[in-house]
Amino acid sequence: MLNQYNITARKFNVLIFPKKTKYMVTTTNLLISKLKLEGQIIEQVMECKYLGITLSSYGKLETELEDQVNRANRDTGCLNKRIWRNKNIGKETKGRIYKTVIRPIMTYAAETRPDTERTKRMLETAKMKTLTIE
Repeated sequence: MLNQYNITARKFNVLIFPKKTKYMVTTTNLLISKLKLEGQIIEQVMECKYLGITLSSYGKLETELEDQVNRANRDTGCLNKRIWRNKNIGKETKGRIYKTVIRPIMTYAAETRPDTERTKRMLETAKMKTLTIE
């Protein structure tokens, strides 16, 4: 099937480079497979980034949420001195900054993941960390 796809792609001047190509099998059980194209083995990966989201072969969405929370924490740390600990900036302004800068990082692609107790707790913990910095 992969070879047929490659043949069809070439008709439209689309080239597939086996050394640059990677694939991921999505399943709940570990599945190791080997794909070959033009005699070369294509690398199988367990995780990959796509449109800023980490996709995993075993469907674990907590990994992505952890990445997002870590990014939000990193950005919160960058704003520590200038915003969060600045006594000249009011709480209302800090709340707006949180809502426009930090919260979107944590909630990006939230529609695609299940709303479990663990994910809610992770988001709430990150929120409280940010809002209690002062």
